[in-house]
Amino acid sequence: MTRDTAREQMERLRGGSLDPDGELVERIRRGSGAHFSEFYERYFHRLYHFAYQRLGNQADAEEVVQETFTAVFRCIDTFRGQSMFSFWVYGIAKNTLNIWLRHVEPLPVQEIAVRTQCSNDAVHSSLYRTKRLFFGAAGSETESSHA
Repeated sequence: MTRDTAREQMERLRGGSLDPDGELVERIRRGSGAHFSEFYERYFHRLYHFAYQRLGNQADAEEVVQETFTAVFRCIDTFRGQSMFSFWVYGIAKNTLNIWLRHVEPLPVQEIAVRTQCSNDAVHSSLYRTKRLFFGAAGSETESSHA
């Protein structure tokens, strides 16, 4: 008698499908707008939270999520099922977010002050402390790697 792997046990419990979104993916591939809407409803809040945690800005997070859904829709035929659909979607979201961050213009201190309701001096001070912490940590990593 062979022992089932955890993956095989999960597959049996789910009725043969390793991915709870497997049927949804197949119906989206066949062009079902209703199923894409279901996918959108299922994933919007999760992806929004993922993007907002990293961006801290509602409008930017919404933009990244919309771009993620567009990319998923365009590329759904390339999903091979070697991972769970949700992992694939989050990978697209992460890549979209990274591209977004590479193209973001830095904000002037005055704009940061307005958005955070702080004085320019407070913003300058916070930026200075952050810079010291960052470069201090980077310096200590360099020193410890040479030890």
